Amino acid sequence: TVPLSAQESPLPAPPPIDSILVEGAERVSAGQVVATSGLVLQQRPSYRDIQNAMAALFRSGQYDDVQVDQRMSGGKSVVVLRVVERPLQGTFDVTGNSKIALRDISDRIRLIENRPLDRVAVARARFAIDSLYRDRGYFAARVTVRQEPQPDGRVLVFYDIVEGSKIVVAKVQVEGDSAFAEGDIVGQMRTKPEGFW
Repeated sequence: TVPLSAQESPLPAPPPIDSILVEGAERVSAGQVVATSGLVLQQRPSYRDIQNAMAALFRSGQYDDVQVDQRMSGGKSVVVLRVVERPLQGTFDVTGNSKIALRDISDRIRLIENRPLDRVAVARARFAIDSLYRDRGYFAARVTVRQEPQPDGRVLVFYDIVEGSKIVVAKVQVEGDSAFAEGDIVGQMRTKPEGFW
């Protein structure tokens, strides 16, 4: 047996939550923040409970930053949920396109107005526009994104395009093959030479 003095004493249970405060929320109500966190009054939150609360708030897509603090005030446990709200998506616009119709480009952009700004969707749209130009032979095209915050808390997104010149394949020459006709090989290629006219 191990002497009692040598045994590890168990960690004391955390005190029950007496109150939950929300800081930084303006667009989202304090009640919504608390409800999303999953924390409840009189709960004795473990470290995992705090982690789960932060993860749930981040998963909601409403916040750019989340911090959870616990402190004692007058002998009572107070949990503070501190959030930084994500701005709302405003309109988007495309500039610099003349070789590809705006409708075709807009079809590649999946941004929803008046929802929290989805930065992954903003980046995904930039890559989709870039791919559209490459598929049409504009390998020198460059797409950049500008985000302009507005006084109303929304963010306008601009996709600025420098199209460059179209690259045309004039001729494909196949070397080293004797089993297939050159025309059959070229016919199976995605990139094909364009006719003189």
